[in-house]
Amino acid sequence: MRFKIILLLVVGVSLAGSAAASLAGIWQFPLETDWDIDPEFRFGSAYAGTTHLGEDVAAPAGTPVFAAANGTVKLTANFPGYHDWGGLILIENQNVTGSVVVSLYGHLDSRSFGVVPGQTVNRGQMLGRLGDSSRNGQWKPHIHFGLRKGYYQSSPWVYRGFGSGGELSNWHPAHTYVPARAAVKEVSRVPIAGRNRYETAAAASQWQYPAAGSAGAVIIASGERYQDALAGTVLAQLRRAPLLLTQAHQVPMETVNELTRAITPGAPVYLIGGPDVVSPQVSDYLGSLGYSVERLAGLTAPETSTVVAESLPSSSTVFVASSRSFADGLSAGAPAAELGAPLLLTEPDRLSHSVGSFLQSRQPGQIYLVGGEAALSYAVSEQIKDLLPAAAVERLSGYDRYATNRFVNERFISAPKVITIASGERYQDALVGSVLA
Repeated sequence: MRFKIILLLVVGVSLAGSAAASLAGIWQFPLETDWDIDPEFRFGSAYAGTTHLGEDVAAPAGTPVFAAANGTVKLTANFPGYHDWGGLILIENQNVTGSVVVSLYGHLDSRSFGVVPGQTVNRGQMLGRLGDSSRNGQWKPHIHFGLRKGYYQSSPWVYRGFGSGGELSNWHPAHTYVPARAAVKEVSRVPIAGRNRYETAAAASQWQYPAAGSAGAVIIASGERYQDALAGTVLAQLRRAPLLLTQAHQVPMETVNELTRAITPGAPVYLIGGPDVVSPQVSDYLGSLGYSVERLAGLTAPETSTVVAESLPSSSTVFVASSRSFADGLSAGAPAAELGAPLLLTEPDRLSHSVGSFLQSRQPGQIYLVGGEAALSYAVSEQIKDLLPAAAVERLSGYDRYATNRFVNERFISAPKVITIASGERYQDALVGSVLA
């Protein structure tokens, strides 16, 4: 089997803790060319007694224009008058922060439009091409890129290129949303990040399921421990569900915003972990939002992993990792999910009773132990072999978590099309990265 996406663990990944960083991975500049803003037509520049409300970048006619973020097309129009828009596209975008903004793409050739109103688009999707002076309102070829605050309004006059100085407060300068003053052509190079672990999880969810209501379910697990979220990786693949994180007694607003965007009312929400990890108040609150909440939990991390595994279809393959460290389980998450194989967690020095019972009941023919003997002891391996003498037991390990990560990737994945990279030193973002991969 050929896998297309892998998760790599690295020693350090950092982003500036700014508003721009919180939207990194959500926005990109709409041209492949360098972001070289015309000095006469910057955000707030004065022009003929008015103020410029967007940012202009010159590029040849015919240059492709791409959606700067996931969203819904609200308007495609042609305004051919002198110094008017020419081809204009407006897209309504909702951010992981909960804010809404309408992105404006002006001076296109309307004959090149590749989208229609009501269509959902992904960041990096081609919208059309820049027009020449006969098609763009009789300007030199360029894009006018604007970001207006709030939901879409039906009057195109709201989306003017120029206005009074007081109108600037209704618009964002593009550099506050695009994280670097350069084009982003290959979206796989864009960091997926938020101001905290909950917002980062929401950003990854938007990447996976850009259209509102397009996810089949949502997995909710603690953002304060890793075991339960690890066990939910395979379930997330099966149910077409993003992983969102919560606090023990309160659901962060970043999670609420993304939950209500990603799935429709009545859709299933799988809450992984016992009431000591994710409280009944959280479950009750999620139910009050109109979702069908199912808790998957045991008394211990190994028990919870087997409860989750029992909710999956039968598989001849099983992955086993330590319940006391996160890195090896993360490395196994994407291959296990692609194979539909349960990921079980056991105590490092002995086979947990619940895991042994599951293996005896399912009788898998192939068992992968992920991690060296410091993570999963020789005794664990021997106990499994005693339980299932006919099964093939293979250990996947390297001299440290990074070597194990590489070994697992090379063992299962050939010629990946996308590489997902996360820190090997902290689990919160890597949990999300594993589900994303």
